[in-house]
Amino acid sequence: MGTFEKNEHADDFLDKVETVDYVILGLIKNGVTNYLNIFQCFKKIPKRKFQEHFNKLERLDLITIDSSESWVKRNTNPSIVLKTEGMTLVTKKSNLPELIEMYVKC
Repeated sequence: MGTFEKNEHADDFLDKVETVDYVILGLIKNGVTNYLNIFQCFKKIPKRKFQEHFNKLERLDLITIDSSESWVKRNTNPSIVLKTEGMTLVTKKSNLPELIEMYVKC
């Protein structure tokens, strides 16, 4: 098998990123960086569904876990870091404040 090259840009993610994903990215950009704090902000999303969105954002290389924290912190309530591609997507989304207000209770 051949090697996989990462040539995707922020525009390539637009069809894969859902509204909830934008809200998660927006919360991280606005300073809500701990995993449990982000989860607690959502009104009606079950934990399993939230985890699926979170894993998708990691696979798309839009977010990552802060590797400077201790092992225990990284595995219990990690801090999330927004990557460059994720920041680009968030800045392009013009109605993000309305989406955050609609989905978030914190």
